[in-house]
Amino acid sequence: MQFSGTMPDVTPVQVVAFLQWIVSQAVAYGYLDTRFSQVVLSAASTIVMFGWTWADAHIRNGRAKALAVKQTAAAPPTTTVTT
Repeated sequence: MQFSGTMPDVTPVQVVAFLQWIVSQAVAYGYLDTRFSQVVLSAASTIVMFGWTWADAHIRNGRAKALAVKQTAAAPPTTTVTT
């Protein structure tokens, strides 16, 4: 599993989104008093985590397609002139 480079398998955004979700869940179910607050925090953190992950996947998909087009593009024809 690659964590750095041009196209890592796991990006820093994915790691941050996952950590944010873990912390929010811990807070929601361990430290808040009301059930409503717990549900709101849990739902909001889940939506944010999926939003970050989807956005990151969308960007990575675009980069992968651009790289594929670049690699499969035909080289321009060369002409040789002899005199």
